[in-house]
Amino acid sequence: MNRFFSVVAIAAAAVVFAVGCGGEQDLGLQSGDKLVVTERFERARFEASYGEGIRAITHTNGAFVEIPEGTVMEVFVTPRRGAATIEVIPVQAVIQQRDEEGAVREVTVTDADELRNHFVQARYLTHDFIYYSFSFPAEYLGTKLKKQ
Repeated sequence: MNRFFSVVAIAAAAVVFAVGCGGEQDLGLQSGDKLVVTERFERARFEASYGEGIRAITHTNGAFVEIPEGTVMEVFVTPRRGAATIEVIPVQAVIQQRDEEGAVREVTVTDADELRNHFVQARYLTHDFIYYSFSFPAEYLGTKLKKQ
């Protein structure tokens, strides 16, 4: 029994040591870093936050939208060590718009309000809307999301 307990104690100490000494992966991202979407996301969910202010969020809502390849995202919140997701907001996207004659043309959009209106449907932009963001799996970093 003592041997079994000793083996378990040593194994547990090794796990604690590994986690405490960098056992969790650091993504190497900071708030403000830019990431480029390398392939079109057909169904990416945005989360819209609502409330009285950034520190007083009362609820969230969201929907699935398409994100075009080449969209530039900005890291919204610095991911913690070992984070499973990366929270980002779009800062540049090439979108299709119709001109006065009805022809479709591609336009690069960098204006925050235009980007919000493109990605967030009007029904989500209520009086208590504060901001929106996307959360992507950390595994996307280096493949579907490349650091700029």
